Amino acid sequence: MRIRVMVFLGCLGIFLGLSPAVDAHWEQTAGPPKSPVYSLLVSGAKLYAGTQGSGVFLTENDGASWRMISGAIAIPATIGIRTPPPVTCLAVMASELFAGTEYRGVFRTRDDGASWQPVNTGFAMESFFRELGAPPEIWISCFVVIGTKIFAGQTDFCVYVSSDSGQSWKPTGQGMPEEPCVISLVASGNNLFAGTELGSVYFFSDSRKKWLELPLKLPNGTHVHCLLASGKHLFAGTGAGLFLTSDNGKKWKAVNQGLPKGAAIKALAASGSSLFAGTDGEGVFFSTDNGATWKALNDRLFDTKILSLAVSASYLFAGSGDSGVWRLPLSSLPPIKR
Repeated sequence: MRIRVMVFLGCLGIFLGLSPAVDAHWEQTAGPPKSPVYSLLVSGAKLYAGTQGSGVFLTENDGASWRMISGAIAIPATIGIRTPPPVTCLAVMASELFAGTEYRGVFRTRDDGASWQPVNTGFAMESFFRELGAPPEIWISCFVVIGTKIFAGQTDFCVYVSSDSGQSWKPTGQGMPEEPCVISLVASGNNLFAGTELGSVYFFSDSRKKWLELPLKLPNGTHVHCLLASGKHLFAGTGAGLFLTSDNGKKWKAVNQGLPKGAAIKALAASGSSLFAGTDGEGVFFSTDNGATWKALNDRLFDTKILSLAVSASYLFAGSGDSGVWRLPLSSLPPIKR
């Protein structure tokens, strides 16, 4: 009898040892407050979050605690209370953090938010507002960094570039409509791609100095919410699903198998061969075959309106529409197909 018990306990120990050590589910981090999280950015051990009405937040312990670092860029509201402008995008270049906002343009900090400087010289209409002595009404939607250059999408105008850490900006080149409504940017090597609210994707390189519209056919007014470059592949997340090109935009194909029909793709991220897509109301999805098939990753994700995604060494983070930032251990993901 004693021998049988020992054998049973030994087998149980082997079984438990083979069982997954991590429970594969999402958990809500300790912040930011319940506000739409438009942007997430991982930089080393730091994770930054830009929100609609609560400012910029920083965590250095994977979301266990957060602190607000944007108090210096609060603006007076009509009722006399200073409130942060909506932060639509974030970028890190060297030791500098940039925050792109609605209404108030670009802010830069070199000390993790202890002080911020507005850096808007050269954007369309900036000089007009400066001459009036009024705050600039500059809508910034997206950033991308290539080497020592930072590019910014100004929503009502075009894409601007700065080569001096934001001290001055200039248009990148012609080729877009007068008001292209740029809302997404991504770099692939030294090439730049821009997505618009008008359903178009544009290509730009330093050698050609001109934007070229790519032949991605979408219904008029379909927003290209996000772009992701992964190896030789470029993905466009749109209001009409997800699209892929592997030849710099010459040919596109829909890659929506496993994604909810008609779901708007609001955010994209990658970790090695793993791809992640955040949707507007259907949660997060995962692919290991370059987007050919997708699988839902929504266990205990109680806010499925996903506005932003970011990947650290250990976690996938999702910025939600109403409940801050959520995290999922990368170690809990299904095995990658080979």
